[in-house]
Amino acid sequence: MLEQKDLQAIDEIIQKRIGESEERTNQRFEEMQAQMDRRFEAVDKRFEAVDKRFESIDNRFEAIDKRLDTMDARFDAMDNRLDAMDMRFDAMDNRLDEMKGDIWQSVSVMMDAKFDKLFHLLAENQQILQEKMDRILGEKLPERVEKTEGDVQVLKVAVRHLNQDVEELRAEIGHILGVDERHRIIVVGAGNLGRALMQNFHFKDAGFLLEAAFDVSPALVGSQIAGVPVLDMSELERFVPAHRPDVAVLTVPQSAAQPTADRLIDLGVRGFWNFTNVELTSGISSVRFEDVHFADSLLTLSYRITVR
Repeated sequence: MLEQKDLQAIDEIIQKRIGESEERTNQRFEEMQAQMDRRFEAVDKRFEAVDKRFESIDNRFEAIDKRLDTMDARFDAMDNRLDAMDMRFDAMDNRLDEMKGDIWQSVSVMMDAKFDKLFHLLAENQQILQEKMDRILGEKLPERVEKTEGDVQVLKVAVRHLNQDVEELRAEIGHILGVDERHRIIVVGAGNLGRALMQNFHFKDAGFLLEAAFDVSPALVGSQIAGVPVLDMSELERFVPAHRPDVAVLTVPQSAAQPTADRLIDLGVRGFWNFTNVELTSGISSVRFEDVHFADSLLTLSYRITVR
């Protein structure tokens, strides 16, 4: 058995070992605590850096929001300016329409004044010529013989002036009506009405060059009417772009009136002399229709003979 002294020594050794172990444990714990503190500090610093980055991102988003608000304000201002410009353009369009009306009225007044002047001058010369002829024919034969040479010269001058006035009047009227421009024209529908127009209406005197007629009837296609060739309707797409007619005379059935007009408009025709008794329309402002309604003329005549 161990003696009391040995037990005490062993106890001291154990206590010493326990103390040393506790000291090492405390030292290790302190080192671990210090290491954890350092890591937590590093983590805190990283979180602080992340917070700063988020703050920077928030600031950037705020700046972007402000820029978007500014852009929205600018777009609103641009919309307001565009609205104002639209209103100004509408006002300008209205003003142009008014100016067009004023110009046409002024032109009409000028045309009326010029026509009145020319017709008055023509009437005066005709009256002078008539008076001169009446005076010559009303005198006795010897007196007429003596004055024949002088009167003939006067008559020649009067006739020459009269012819000049007539030619001037014709030229002026032709220029105003555009008959001196020699427009190209075609007839679409060479049936009874189309044939009658081609045979009896003097297109050349009105300033139009009749180039061709078109029809679907095999009996008419390939023939000539008043020296004008009649072509098949399928030839329109070839003929119109090549010859560029200004006007088409429409004498087709009512059911084909608008489709035929649309077809010709797509090919470039801008003027229509319409005998179909159908009101034609087009979305192109430069297209012009002159509708001929025979019933209107007959009703007008009926009214005139009724109220005479």
